[in-house]
Amino acid sequence: MEDFEDDAKNSDNEIDYNNTNLNKLSQEEVQKHKDKMDVLFNKNQKKPGDAGFIYDKQEEFAPAGDNEWDEDEDF
Repeated sequence: MEDFEDDAKNSDNEIDYNNTNLNKLSQEEVQKHKDKMDVLFNKNQKKPGDAGFIYDKQEEFAPAGDNEWDEDEDF
């Protein structure tokens, strides 16, 4: 497990989430990363009453590249 995690870390000792299979991490490791993401989310979250808060904000995003996972499929 350590070899897998070490291979996916960048110079700041952070995991490269684009190249890491989080399904191979233990529950404790996953929770550690979720807690870290929650801190950043809460830091950037805008709540009613905060400057810049917009209710039901919707934006269009252009894809950065081709992908297969979100293509419409005929069932």
